Amino acid sequence: MKGLVKYDLMQLAGASKKSFYLLYFVGLAAVGVMLGGGTIFSYMAVMIGCMTGVSFFSYESWYHWDSYCAVMPLSNRQIVVSRYISLLIVTGCGVLWGIVIGVLALTAGKMDLTWTQWLLSMVQTVLAALLYMEIEIPVMYRFGVERGRIVNILLFIILFAGISALAELNEMPAAVTSVVQLVFGVVWVVILLCFPVSIAVSMRIRAKKEY
Repeated sequence: MKGLVKYDLMQLAGASKKSFYLLYFVGLAAVGVMLGGGTIFSYMAVMIGCMTGVSFFSYESWYHWDSYCAVMPLSNRQIVVSRYISLLIVTGCGVLWGIVIGVLALTAGKMDLTWTQWLLSMVQTVLAALLYMEIEIPVMYRFGVERGRIVNILLFIILFAGISALAELNEMPAAVTSVVQLVFGVVWVVILLCFPVSIAVSMRIRAKKEY
């Protein structure tokens, strides 16, 4: 399974060398720190990191990786779980970059939030990224790269809108804010509990495919 994760990350690293990913992320940090709006850019880094990981499915399709795996001594569980691990690693890199952007922006006084407020929002963003993975990976296995990409875009828009709505909680009355936070707290617990369910669903979908 370690080899599968390494393969995913090497494919992504190889593609990054031929693109402007590094310049893009550096530019993201620069804009967030110098022009203000560091809050939103730190959240974007997390979600973009998560979305970048979906490229694994594109590489898999281009190189017919599933057909190759079918003749190797690999179990369906190893293949699926390794994909989740790969996505978690890439998302983790996005989280670290988001933290860098946020800390620089807060230090430069380019945020209208306190450190505590920003940290709580980052936690919510990470949980949103986990929800993204829980839905997107089974969808990609079920519908493939082309149709799955459409779901990818729609899901990103919905989650990013939700994160932006959460950022407005500070402007609500205290009583309303408390109720909303309680509801979202329950939702986040459900998200964490559903992670193994997502893995099981992905394994079942992939097991029914023929390669």
